[in-house]
Amino acid sequence: MSKKIKGLFGTKKQFFYTKCNKENCNKPGIYKAPESPDNLKTYILFCEKHIREYNKSWNYCKNMNQEDIEQHIKLDSIGWRPTWNFSYRTINVKDIQKIFSSYFNFFGNKKNSFKKINKKTEIQNAFKILKINNETSTWKEIDMK
Repeated sequence: MSKKIKGLFGTKKQFFYTKCNKENCNKPGIYKAPESPDNLKTYILFCEKHIREYNKSWNYCKNMNQEDIEQHIKLDSIGWRPTWNFSYRTINVKDIQKIFSSYFNFFGNKKNSFKKINKKTEIQNAFKILKINNETSTWKEIDMK
């Protein structure tokens, strides 16, 4: 860590180091290491020589049995996020379509509805060309025209 100090001849950087956490070591503790496998967010500061010793003796899985290690590897491979099985689903898209089509007709047969609309407009256009009123005309009148 450094701190800027203003003086008569400009600013200087003055470095402050904490000492190594190893007993009888006065070297600066530059390198940080986790305190324990259970407490990874709290760090201990060591010098270069002692951080190497600490890393060689570090064993994350020291207090775990085989099942715990396998579970940890499995959760680590998926990033500790929840997962679910893709082989089955409780509700599918077809079920949603049935629900919405029965109440709101969102997913109705669009092809058939377009055909019905087109047939109605074709018949209405034919009636206009023949000058027939489709509500009051009878089949005999239509045949005559």
